[in-house]
Amino acid sequence: MRIVFCLLALLLTAGLAFGLTIPDIQYTTVAGDGTYPSPYVGQSVTVQGIVTGKGYGAITTHPFAKYFIQDPGGSAWSGIYVYDWAHAPNVGDKIQVTGTVAENAGFTRLESLTAYSVISTSNTVPTPVDISTGDLAAGSATAEQYEGVLVKIQAANVTALPNANQEFYVSDGSGACQIDNGFYNANHTWSSITLGQTWLEITGVVDYAGSAYGLNPRGGTDMLQDVLSATLILPVLNKPKGVTASVELRTTRLNSTWGVHSYEFKMVFNHQLVRFEGLDTEGTLSLGPEPTYTLSANQDTVTVAYANTADVLSSAGEAVLLKLLFKTVGYGNAILDLKTFKYNNTAMTALTDGRIDILVPANTAWLAIGKGGSTKNIFNPWLNETIRIEYGCHVENGAVNGKVIVRIYDVQGRLVATLRNQNVTAANGIEALEWNGRDRNRNLLPLGVYYCHVEIIDRVTGKSATVTQPIVVAANLK
Repeated sequence: MRIVFCLLALLLTAGLAFGLTIPDIQYTTVAGDGTYPSPYVGQSVTVQGIVTGKGYGAITTHPFAKYFIQDPGGSAWSGIYVYDWAHAPNVGDKIQVTGTVAENAGFTRLESLTAYSVISTSNTVPTPVDISTGDLAAGSATAEQYEGVLVKIQAANVTALPNANQEFYVSDGSGACQIDNGFYNANHTWSSITLGQTWLEITGVVDYAGSAYGLNPRGGTDMLQDVLSATLILPVLNKPKGVTASVELRTTRLNSTWGVHSYEFKMVFNHQLVRFEGLDTEGTLSLGPEPTYTLSANQDTVTVAYANTADVLSSAGEAVLLKLLFKTVGYGNAILDLKTFKYNNTAMTALTDGRIDILVPANTAWLAIGKGGSTKNIFNPWLNETIRIEYGCHVENGAVNGKVIVRIYDVQGRLVATLRNQNVTAANGIEALEWNGRDRNRNLLPLGVYYCHVEIIDRVTGKSATVTQPIVVAANLK
């Protein structure tokens, strides 16, 4: 017990803090000199969060460095700025960092990182917190709690044009809020900002600089003014093989003055991984007449059309426009590529593709062999053809712990080549290689039947799983 007390004393003396959340670091009722410093200033802390914005204060040499992280739930006090030049996470990454809490002219941040790791990727970004412009106005008692947080204001008019620092002000009647360009490059200037101009929504991360709180949009899709600035969003889903996934196509807010009463879009997908099974309108904005769809001849493109006499309206934030149903039939990453989208006859440009990750189950080795996008297992290496060998292992809690050995045997069971003997590093556990039909000595193999044998070894338990499929080396392909 005495040893434990001594260890705790040493940790406290060293200024280390463990098991903290972002609100623990940010929350304070002590104004100090008006900058509301964190109670953990000067201490090394370890904290987790989802990346909500990257490239803050971007410069040419470090375009994606410096970012914000936030608790998944999203609320007041839940975000913080990470002053990190060494790593470049993506928005939606859940990361864990260890760094020192510091105040830079009143702006709380984590700096001098000593540890960084990505826990998982493609997570849902916390929903922006709805605030009024007055919450960030000069002298507001509520502004500090939103520092580092992803927020959204609505129905705000421009009250002051961009100044030399490219800061302009908007108000919804509750007070003037600063809009800044911290996520844009150094030479960015706002265009087409006019006095009295109305913005339906502006989303962004709150910073504190020059003794003022500012809302920083992360890009053009964070600023919604008319139907042209609407964003269509598809999700990233994890699903097992053999189930029907409901994919929500979401839209940002649709204003009643825009008169949107129809839409049409085209989506391309890998039909070897997912099979389109229809549409679902329950709980969506597509009320009244049922949308229609057509599938391409090879079943990899769907075109959807909808028209109504009444307007399609989304009164607050994102809403589900339509649900698309896909049956998962293979393993891998099925990209849902939103090629085109039109509201009425106006083409939208802010389209966010989706993905269905179909993960390999536990204690299973997965193997797929094909050529030129097909499942044919025949190729002719004497004509410089190759064949694709795709393999995969299970992903547990976002971590891949598999080692793969890919071997080629002849019909007599003799080993002729080992194509892979290494850890699986792909985040979804699925990788691929192209085999050129050569043996271990780089010689082309004779015509005939060979067998691809894949062994997946769990690096934690030591258990292994295997799968074997034939490959034909042939002179003439038909």
